[in-house]
Amino acid sequence: MDSGVIKGTVKDGVTRQPLGEVVVTASSPADPDTHSVVTDDSGGFLRTDLPPGTYTVRCEKDGYQPFERHGIELRANGFLTIEVQLSPGSAET
Repeated sequence: MDSGVIKGTVKDGVTRQPLGEVVVTASSPADPDTHSVVTDDSGGFLRTDLPPGTYTVRCEKDGYQPFERHGIELRANGFLTIEVQLSPGSAET
């Protein structure tokens, strides 16, 4: 099976500055594994070797509200770029 790639950048939604140490998780109902990476100091992330499917991408960092995007279609040998802006504040429980 040919894999795909999801990459992107996470920024502060107010200052537009890159955010490091954001946990970015890609999950799919068709894949029992959860695929996580952490953004670098420039807010960038790269997740390779993802099986084709429909994914939900979630971004989390202390001091910010979590972000989720559903229905991301990744095809075999696909390459997707996602730009995320996190809003300051706590996660609601």
